[in-house]
Amino acid sequence: MKKITCMLLCLVLFLTACGRQPDAVTETERTEDTDMEELIMTEEEIRLLGAVYDNEEQLRKGELYDYQKVALAYLREGLSYLEQKYPGCDPEILTFSPATKFTPWAQFLIRGEGEMNYTLTVEKQGEAFVCLDDWYGRWLREDYDAYVEKILRDGGITLRAYTNFTVPMGAQIGPDTTVAEFVEYTPKINRQTRLYLQAPEDPEAEAQQIRELLKNAGLYGHYFLYAVPADRYGDIGQMEQGRKSWESVSFNCYDA
Repeated sequence: MKKITCMLLCLVLFLTACGRQPDAVTETERTEDTDMEELIMTEEEIRLLGAVYDNEEQLRKGELYDYQKVALAYLREGLSYLEQKYPGCDPEILTFSPATKFTPWAQFLIRGEGEMNYTLTVEKQGEAFVCLDDWYGRWLREDYDAYVEKILRDGGITLRAYTNFTVPMGAQIGPDTTVAEFVEYTPKINRQTRLYLQAPEDPEAEAQQIRELLKNAGLYGHYFLYAVPADRYGDIGQMEQGRKSWESVSFNCYDA
């Protein structure tokens, strides 16, 4: 009787083992799968994250690992910030770089004019995200350059100016900021201005005179004065392209 009972028990165990479906998931496999979560993403998000992780097909399914979800949170925060600060402006974002343990902020590269692009950084400080960008220069540059040119023209010097706004700012400096507001902003915001002067006889002496005029006007920043040949002077875009072949003098206008 004991022999028959033992045989029946073995048969039950064998049938139970055979009855497990081939595609059944073990507890260990379930734990591994929980690293992924299905999310709905926009085409822009898929493009930017896909370029980082080289898994666009997986992203289109909304399957993200935990570290990718963290990157997506930074990405969405930056996109939302740009939309709110520059409504309707539709920036062309070239690349997105997630935050890492070595660089605790994510960075966006935004297409600019000529050889210069703009940047946006997104950093988590405590429970909040802090976003800073220099795209405001796209709106401020033309009026600011005209202001610099007028200050110098009133002082007897005619030239062309082109400014790069190199300090990232938050919502306090944006597309509606006026030149007067920017110049008077405290603490002062650094910028780099290239000045193009037609065939100066003595660039060093001209630079000294220009520096005094700019300093008296409170135009803080770093300046480069280029001596432009007479036949190349005119269009600011062409002078920007040719500047590296011309003599230049640099100087600062900072508070003492």
